[in-house]
Amino acid sequence: MLKGIEAVRKQQEEYIQNFSKDKIRNLMIGDKEFAVFRFISDKDDFIDARAHDMQVSTPKGMKWAKNKYCTEDRSCTYCAQGNDSKEKLFFWIYVYYINHSKQNQYFEKNPTREEFKWAKTQDNLGNIYFKEEVNSPMIFCIGVGKDGVYKKTITSWINEWNTLTDRDYKITRSGEGINTIYSFIYKEAKPFDANIALQPLPDLEKVVKGEVTTFTEKEPGVAVLSNNEIPVEDEF
Repeated sequence: MLKGIEAVRKQQEEYIQNFSKDKIRNLMIGDKEFAVFRFISDKDDFIDARAHDMQVSTPKGMKWAKNKYCTEDRSCTYCAQGNDSKEKLFFWIYVYYINHSKQNQYFEKNPTREEFKWAKTQDNLGNIYFKEEVNSPMIFCIGVGKDGVYKKTITSWINEWNTLTDRDYKITRSGEGINTIYSFIYKEAKPFDANIALQPLPDLEKVVKGEVTTFTEKEPGVAVLSNNEIPVEDEF
């Protein structure tokens, strides 16, 4: 519930900030959703690190705070709070589009902003999607999976092709929570579209550590968060 025009304006500003082209976004998909992308980080560029996922209390209830970097020593405040860490892989990727199962919540809550509206599409099986045209670099973070299945899958691509960046991939999610399964389909190798001009990207390590959160930040450390300022994201 919002009270007064200032509360409404603040909400609208938050919507705009969340969809700012300058903000570094993580790829996030829900059950039965999928994304089509290409790796930017290659075999020698991705980050293998431990990170924390935890539930935190917000005015809207309990939400997930995801992929918070673990220093793996006594300086890690998340470990000190009793939160377990998991091994995860981090990559820069170029996302072409995401097919969501629901319309953009920012458009539904702010219907005058047509730029937030996703086009309604339908696949050959009659499934309805709402297509977000991203066409921008994003961070792809994935756990190693049960018995390391996702890590083994990605390393098998490297072993076979000696690169990750020569083709497009589709990732689909099925299930929720501990029952989540990700599946991949890869396309034939082809050159990256010459019409796509990739901007210089921030150092992936600084992004993983939370030191940089936007594409235009120049100095490390400006975006480090305190324990009371953990950003909350939807589950990937």
